[in-house]
Amino acid sequence: MENITEKKWFVYVKDHHEGPHSAFEIQHKLNQGLVESEGFVWAEGMDDWQRMTDVAVFKTLLKDRPLGLSPEAEARLNENVESGPEKSNQVLSDSAMPGESQDLSAPRKSFKSFLGRFRGGFTLGVLLAIAMGYRLGYFDPILDLPAVQSTSDSLGSWSRPYLLKVSEHLPLLERWISPIPRLDDVAPEDFEELKQAARAKLQKQGPQFAIALSRGHPGSPFFYMASNVGEGAKFRVWIVGVPDTLLNQLSYVSQAEGVISQKFGKTEVVRYADGRVIPRGEYRVYLTAAEGQPAGIQPFIDSALSSHSEYPSGIPKNVKILSVKSYFLAGNRDTSYLDRLRDFHEKLRARALGEIIETRQFMLTLASQLDSTQEKFARLGKSKPSPQQRKMWNNFHKEWTQLQSELEQIFQKWSPEAIKNEYFYGVLYQQVQELGHSVSQVHDLQQGYFTGVHDLRESLARVKSEADSTTRLLESLRVKIEHAEKLPPTPSGMPQREGL
Repeated sequence: MENITEKKWFVYVKDHHEGPHSAFEIQHKLNQGLVESEGFVWAEGMDDWQRMTDVAVFKTLLKDRPLGLSPEAEARLNENVESGPEKSNQVLSDSAMPGESQDLSAPRKSFKSFLGRFRGGFTLGVLLAIAMGYRLGYFDPILDLPAVQSTSDSLGSWSRPYLLKVSEHLPLLERWISPIPRLDDVAPEDFEELKQAARAKLQKQGPQFAIALSRGHPGSPFFYMASNVGEGAKFRVWIVGVPDTLLNQLSYVSQAEGVISQKFGKTEVVRYADGRVIPRGEYRVYLTAAEGQPAGIQPFIDSALSSHSEYPSGIPKNVKILSVKSYFLAGNRDTSYLDRLRDFHEKLRARALGEIIETRQFMLTLASQLDSTQEKFARLGKSKPSPQQRKMWNNFHKEWTQLQSELEQIFQKWSPEAIKNEYFYGVLYQQVQELGHSVSQVHDLQQGYFTGVHDLRESLARVKSEADSTTRLLESLRVKIEHAEKLPPTPSGMPQREGL
């Protein structure tokens, strides 16, 4: 039999989950009317949330509950069960079902009881009138007044959870009580999206997510997040620059994380690792779930629909995109930005043309280096080298190495970061770098043939294999350079890198 005192169960209450509790504690909540028997529960090892009526341990506990009592009477009965039969009988009498016999000897039509019923009926009538007026929109002009909205948004964080509980029972208050704090640095439409995601009922509307930009610090932006999936949910925001819009930068990809507390959270500030502000320009911002979610959160994230099917460069393909927004970051899209961007693009077009010419020249030089060492080795490396052949090779080796060393010094300056951010055709420079290393490797193997003591047949085979691989790399670079030369410009006149 399952241990009903083990604290392993999470139970859904309204639009949030609580736990871990033991099955015994959840039974007590059922008796108090704090949890419904049709509610959902989950524990480690379950694939998804299930109704209590479908879980074996709770079926037994539900059968053991006293019948015919209201939750309040049942709780009083549990509290007074040790007070003797008189107290328990009084509780049962107070909670008698309609139609059951009760003691009607006491006068029930006194003026005081009549007045109480009158007041209750009047109050109910007022509430019904308010509810009807709300549904018909009579209160819209009042609820939409700036003063009312400002008062609602200014409520302190200490009072918000209690007011939200009230609004769950009085839906007409939802337009006045915001589920998230007031945000003066967010666009009105973004603020509404945050409120809708936080207010959404999880069981009815499913998982909801929203993201919004803080406009208070243009050079060092951060983002607000809202969701109804549960307390402590972790999210990651990806910030991806739109090509041809970044000022003095070809690309930019960064990420920031945040945690949800009371359905709301915010990310870290987005900057370069060295503290520099990000490039001014247009960005796509993607909200995804982070790793290490609290217990019970991941099933809801897994059930959410992805809001985007295309993954930009820099975002892993195995993450689910939950929300996407577009923003202009790190400044304003003003005349100064447009003028500077135009100047940058003009320089970039000239630089792109220069890069094609430069990479082609490097390719031809390396092709010449490969041909010369291959030709010299073919003449001197046919058989076991003689002293005269070794001398001739050494003289050639000194001349060949001098030029190759100068090339290698240039290639070493091309760090991966520089290739990515400083060169428009960075992929061509990367392949030139790889080709230079491969050509040097061929020559090193040939040098070993003349200076080392080894099996000549095996040495010749290694030289040939490396030379064939280098030749294929050379041809691949030649094709890519020709492809770059033939690519038409974009509608804005910018060079392209598609297919490289």
